[in-house]
Amino acid sequence: MTAVQAAAKLLDWGTNTGLDPAEIREATVNWLMDKGNDEQVAFSDKLSLVDNAYQKLLDDGAEDLLSSAGLEDIERNWGNQPVESIEAIMDAVGLR
Repeated sequence: MTAVQAAAKLLDWGTNTGLDPAEIREATVNWLMDKGNDEQVAFSDKLSLVDNAYQKLLDDGAEDLLSSAGLEDIERNWGNQPVESIEAIMDAVGLR
């Protein structure tokens, strides 16, 4: 359920950030370049779990998933469409 909590925070950030997706993608790539191969793989594996939760939170059953993660009081203001800023991160990491 940690991935669901992280995905909810990511969605909140992604829908409220004023950063350009190209800037986000570039910053993500630059951040990853400073990591060794093992760290990059570990990060990608963890982000993959968050990505899975993120995609489920875009579906109609999101309220049940949020509730099961202890996030009953969170306001779901992100809709059902992929969030461009989050997609930029997923693309930079190779998950798209």
